[in-house]
Parts: sequence; structure tokens; C-alpha cells
Amino acid sequence: MKDLNKIPFGLKEHSQLFIDVADVPNGKLCGCICPSCKAPLQARQGKIKQWHFAHLSRGTSSETQNECEYSFWVSVMSMAKQILNTGRVLTVPSYTKFIGFDELFITEEKEIKLTNLEIEKNNFDGYCDFGKYSIGLIFSSPEKKRDEIEVINKTRGILEISLSSAIKSFFNEQRHLGYKEILNQMIFECVDNKRWIYHPKIEQYNKKYGNRLTHSPPFNIDEVISGITHIKSSCYHCRQCSIKWRGSPKCPGCENTSFTKIIK
Repeated sequence: MKDLNKIPFGLKEHSQLFIDVADVPNGKLCGCICPSCKAPLQARQGKIKQWHFAHLSRGTSSETQNECEYSFWVSVMSMAKQILNTGRVLTVPSYTKFIGFDELFITEEKEIKLTNLEIEKNNFDGYCDFGKYSIGLIFSSPEKKRDEIEVINKTRGILEISLSSAIKSFFNEQRHLGYKEILNQMIFECVDNKRWIYHPKIEQYNKKYGNRLTHSPPFNIDEVISGITHIKSSCYHCRQCSIKWRGSPKCPGCENTSFTKIIK
């Protein structure tokens, strides 16, 4: 894809911080270098093509780009860590499991404050220690997939934040935000690009329900149609065992019918 040769973030030489191409002067005066090969970059801020950085050394920029390991995704990942380090509030997604067609909320979508945040610790891109538990944050992209991650510490959550949609979002002709603002939203506000690889609360559910817990509902077509209707329409909180679920009006854990209906 030709857009992969367009670098959205360069390294400002005097400050050693990554910067959006929209925040520097055009051309050679941008004052940015490639963090990989240290060659100077030029800001290309044309009227037709999407703005981006390109290499400026040893002949044509395309030849330098081919020789250098620095890419669109390295640029995005580097800026993502810098943005994450601002220590804002992070919106995390819900994490659910199924008992039959009933969807149990292990944890719900919510905002958490990134306290004691450290970048690149314990093999994570970001790491937050909250005392009793911690969260490791990892960024993924088409060049950096996170399919297999070993869970070593069961008091530590692992949250993946996918940046794979960045290339489409950045070079969309209809976009109204700068590259940095788009990435900022993807990291802190969006939830569709996030998933819990592991959440510490799952242990108590595993202990209590064992093999009854599944990642998805059964695949009987008649039950699926009925189950989806329940899943979309009703959420409950059991007064006896305190679990929350979406589905039929009977607790999938203790089968109690004494519950509070939750408006979603």
C-alpha cells in the first residue's frame, strides 16, 4: 500500500519528541530527523496529497525510505507511546463470557485513571500499578500482532489497543482531525479497538462456573435467534450472587429469579 511510505510523525531533533507533520514548517525547515537512520526528514504539505514526512538524503527520498527500517507503523507506534505517557483517563471495554446464551459481565466498560504509568516496562508498552492489581497495555498493528501472550501474573490485567485502523483514519479524505488527535482518540476514548487478553476477575468466575463458561453462545440456529433477542434487550443484576448478565430473566449462575433489571 502506497500510504505505508507516508510517515505521519517525525522526531524533532532539538527536543527528541515525536511531532505531527501538521505542526512543523513545510519542507526542509521542519527540523525533524528519522529516529531509525538519523537522516533528515522533509515535511510534505501539498494541496492535493495527504501531508507526511519523507526522507531527505542520499539522492531521492524513495531510495532512502527503502533502505531505512523506519515505516508508517514504527512512526505510529512511537507516537502512541508518547501520547500514552501523558497519563490521561483511559476508557476500557467490557469483558464478557457466556453461560449458554446468557452473557456475563466480568467487567463493564468504564474509565480508569492511569496512575503510576510507566512506558516500556515488563514487556508492555505501558504499565500501571494500582497496588492490589496492575494493567499491562500493549499496542498492536498489522506489523506487530499480539496473538499469543503468556499470562504469568494473575493479578495483572492485559489490555490490547489495536492501532490497525490508523492508516485508514489518517488518509481518509473526509477526516477533520490531525493525525495526533486521531491517535489520541484511538488510545484514550475508543473501545471498539480494545480487548482484554486477560482480566484478573476471570479467576473467580472460572473457579465458580468452570467449563460452563464459554467465549460465545451455542450455535444452534433456533436458539441463536431466540438468544440474540434476549441478549440485545435485557440486562440483569442478581440479588443473590451479585453477577451481572445479559440474556434470559433467570440468573445463569445460581438460577435465582430475584434480580434487578438494568437499563442499558
